[in-house]
Amino acid sequence: MPSKLAYCYKHTMDNKQKLRNTLLFFLAFLAFWLLLFAKCRYGFPQDEAFYILFCHRFINGDIPILHEWNPTQISAIWLQPLVWLYYKVIGSSDGIILFFRYLFTVIWGVAALFLFYRLRKLSFAGAAISSLLFLIFIPYGQMALYYNTIGLICVTFALVIIITAEKKIYLQYVVSGFMFAVAVTCCPFLLSMYAAMFIAVLVALLRKHKQLFRLFCCITIGAIPAVILVYWFYITPSSFREVIIGLKHLTADRQHQFTYFGKFTGFFKSLNASSKLFLPITVLVSALTLTAKLSRDKKLKAACLILVCISVLVLDVSYFSIMQKPSHCFMFTPIFIGFYCGVLSDDKTSKRLFYNLYIPGIIYMFCINISSNVGFDASLIPSVICSIASVLIFVCFFKEYDVSLKKDILKLISLVVFSFVILFSFVVQLGIMCFFTYADDKKSELTALIKRGPMNGIYTSEEKYSVYSNTVNDLETLKGYNSEKILLLTGFWYYLDINKKPSCSSCFFSADDYYLDQLEEYYGLYPQFIPDIIYLGNDHIDLLNRVKSYGYQSIKTKTGAYFLFRENNRPNDLLSE
Repeated sequence: MPSKLAYCYKHTMDNKQKLRNTLLFFLAFLAFWLLLFAKCRYGFPQDEAFYILFCHRFINGDIPILHEWNPTQISAIWLQPLVWLYYKVIGSSDGIILFFRYLFTVIWGVAALFLFYRLRKLSFAGAAISSLLFLIFIPYGQMALYYNTIGLICVTFALVIIITAEKKIYLQYVVSGFMFAVAVTCCPFLLSMYAAMFIAVLVALLRKHKQLFRLFCCITIGAIPAVILVYWFYITPSSFREVIIGLKHLTADRQHQFTYFGKFTGFFKSLNASSKLFLPITVLVSALTLTAKLSRDKKLKAACLILVCISVLVLDVSYFSIMQKPSHCFMFTPIFIGFYCGVLSDDKTSKRLFYNLYIPGIIYMFCINISSNVGFDASLIPSVICSIASVLIFVCFFKEYDVSLKKDILKLISLVVFSFVILFSFVVQLGIMCFFTYADDKKSELTALIKRGPMNGIYTSEEKYSVYSNTVNDLETLKGYNSEKILLLTGFWYYLDINKKPSCSSCFFSADDYYLDQLEEYYGLYPQFIPDIIYLGNDHIDLLNRVKSYGYQSIKTKTGAYFLFRENNRPNDLLSE
């Protein structure tokens, strides 16, 4: 009887502790989530307009691949219904940037909660840390639904669903396959992960292991609806020949030029160039892992783990000392600990995390790197997946020592040092989230409030506000202009201000001679888009003579910019200086 009472008492206390821990997690989660919502109103939305413009031009009749020559357009299919609905309800682009920032924050928070819900069955502490790390980690700090954030959510979901599926397993695998297919549209090089899985399936079948084959079949079935949607959206509006021609222009995009061998070696070069200590610490961690793997002494393994964690802290400090702008490299460094624990752990859950979450995260890092033109910074986007895996793997690895090292000081030290690593990553990332904004000044310097147009409700710097306001005032007359054939040789985001679809080769551009060369080819193929009127921003006056040589006359505005038009298309209300 006393033993039964003792059991009930312990069970009650355990439940109270779980409830207390859950409450603490949700309070912390809510606090950080509210910080994200508060941040939505800060920072000039430079690239965010680009993702919406894709959808805007397709909604208004332009054909994907043919009329848009930027290769990142493929992910627009998932955002377009939301953009269409916004225009349908609001009737214009007014406030669209802030709305989509709030929408992103909602989706990002729900995604982080989903991770906690699915991973808590593996470890409550690991799930809580992973969820909070994911919540405060936003690629480049850019609070927008686009290929990097959509892809990261989908890859993470796909992998976590596979790892944690218990009921209706095959149905969940099918859902995972759909999520993975969506991620492929955000980063086509992710097909290499599918190819790697196919090879692994063949090896497994030779060994008469059929479980991986079933998983592969479910993922393939789940991908089919996404493939059909992409085919319908991107291929059916034009002929096969036109698609081939369009793909040639997509691959000629100057910002995504590469050789495959150059990209392969560039991935490793970018990692090595990130810090002078990266290579020495990589070698040290590899040596410690090998030493611990060859030894049966658990105390030695714990001591090596402590050295690995200290090495990661040293690397963190080196990144911090050379950091000239906000960086996600502190979310990257825990992968060394995940590697050590994953290789050494004999726990089945740990192995499943290592092979089904950690290694796919590394592959995703490589895929993102070779699909981008920003090197190491691009690799950091999927690093949160590896960090989440590393936290969970460490928890499993740590539990293996509960019996043999229950009172050993090495176990306590390893936990403390690992906690410092995660805390360092967490605090720095939280600071970046709170005080810095993407493509703008520090948050404290964003004091000018935009009160109209698509950027309505957003704070930016006084300097950017002045430039933006002058340009918007210049473009006011184009809002009622009855032609859609307008070319803006200034920031691409101004197309949203005038509520006109881009009449150019790409929604993303830099106004220069290279771009004009591309436009010559574009208008040669599609003369129906030759602009009736051109706006040349005052920071691109060096292009004036070349633009006029195409048969356009010019009027200078009060801000020093120019409107260019053909004689029979001159708007009556254009004002000269």
